[in-house]
Amino acid sequence: MKRELIIFQIITMIFAVSCKKSEVSTIDKYSLKANDIIFQTIEQTKCSCIGNIPTETMVEISNAENPSYDFKTVLKKQLNVKSDSEIDSLINISRNFKLNIQKLNKHKIKIVSENELLKFGDTSVTKYKRFIKNCPKGIIFIQKPIFDKNYEKAVFDYSSGFSCVKILPSPIYKLENGKWKRIKK
Repeated sequence: MKRELIIFQIITMIFAVSCKKSEVSTIDKYSLKANDIIFQTIEQTKCSCIGNIPTETMVEISNAENPSYDFKTVLKKQLNVKSDSEIDSLINISRNFKLNIQKLNKHKIKIVSENELLKFGDTSVTKYKRFIKNCPKGIIFIQKPIFDKNYEKAVFDYSSGFSCVKILPSPIYKLENGKWKRIKK
């Protein structure tokens, strides 16, 4: 009986460790792919600053901005997802996103905090000039992308400067030859 208990404990430990490794690799893969599309977009827009990336998911942000818009259903259609549980899983993985700060520093991209943005609201010429000096090529605001389960399609939302322009539904991107391409609608 004691031997069977030991074997059971060993099997349970192996199972627990293997599940944890799978979870970590999924999180790492999400962050890798998310950083890919983010840095490709920064490179294309040539912005010199990035606003803090929100901790909320795209769905939470959409619900806060426009509660009557059913963004989750739109996402399911855009990413060809059949079930609510699958789309929830794809949305929730973005909660663990880690921005590649080393790559930002390497490309001399500055993160602009909310406090710095609030200071921009002060219309004094001095503060405006200081902001422009720190972000001469503009600022990009990014939401964490949501990928399909194979990381071949992404819904990704961003804006530059202080624009209030919002594209609904959010654009869809497809990975082709290692580059993210916006799908024409």
